[in-house]
Amino acid sequence: MAQLLYITPGAAIAVAALGAIYALGARRAGRALGRDRKIMFGWAMVALLLALGPMDAIGVGHRFFLVHMIEHFTLTLIVPPLLILATPDWMLRPWMLSRPLRPVLALLTKPLVAFLFFTLLFVGAHDPLILDAACHREALRIPIHLLFIVAGLVMWWPVMSPLPEFPPLSYPHQILYVFLLLIPMTAVAAPITLAHQVLYTWYMPAPHPLGLTPMEDQVLGGLFMWIVDGLFLMCVFSAIFFRWSQQEEGSQPGPGAPRRAQLRAVPTPHARV
Repeated sequence: MAQLLYITPGAAIAVAALGAIYALGARRAGRALGRDRKIMFGWAMVALLLALGPMDAIGVGHRFFLVHMIEHFTLTLIVPPLLILATPDWMLRPWMLSRPLRPVLALLTKPLVAFLFFTLLFVGAHDPLILDAACHREALRIPIHLLFIVAGLVMWWPVMSPLPEFPPLSYPHQILYVFLLLIPMTAVAAPITLAHQVLYTWYMPAPHPLGLTPMEDQVLGGLFMWIVDGLFLMCVFSAIFFRWSQQEEGSQPGPGAPRRAQLRAVPTPHARV
C-alpha cells in the first residue's frame, strides 16, 4: 500500500519545476489562464506524479512489467496531450518563435519528422538491452522518461497544435496520421506478446507481486500495449472524424437557408439575313 502513495524526489522536483515554468509563463505574459487550462495542467501533473512515482516504483522496483508498460503509456499518450491542451498559444509563441528554437521546432513538428522521431525513440527504448539497462540504472531511466514526454509532445503536435505558425494537419490527414501511429505501437507490442521467452532479464527473478510468472507478466504487458494503446488511438481517430463531419455539416446550407441566385446563359437569337 505504501508503494501506491510513494512519490520519488525526482518526480516531485519535475512536477514542481513544470508548475513554476507554467505560472511564470503566464505571469510574464501578463495574462490569466482559463479555468479549463488550469484543470488540464492539474491532470497532467497528477498523471506525471503517478507515472514517475508509484508506477515506476512498482513497475521497476517490484519488477511488475505490466505496470511498467502502463507507465510508458502514461508518459507518451496521456501527459503530452494534456500539456498541449493546458498551454495557450500566447504562452508558447515567445519561445517557440525565438531565433534559436524556431528552425529546430519547424523541422521537428513536420508530420513525417514527428512520426519518425517518435517511432525511433519509442521502439528503441523498448529494445531489451536498453530497457534492461534503464531498469538497472535510474540515471539512465530518468532521461529516457524525459525523452518519452518530449517525443509524445512532438508526436501529438501535428494533431493538436494551437499555433498557426506551426499549424495542425487537416482533419483527413490527422486521421491518416493517427492511424499510422498504430505501426510503432504494434512494432513494440507484437514481439513482446508473441515472444517464446522472457525478453527482459530484469523481470526474471521471482517472486512476482501477484504471483505471476515472468512470462505471464510479459504477455500481459505486451497485450496492454497492443490493445489499450490501440484502442486509445482509435478513440482519437473517431473523435477527429466526428469533428470533421461536424465541420462538413456546418459548411452545408440548411434547408431554410436562402439559395443564391444562379446565373444562366441566355442564347442570343440569330440575326435574320
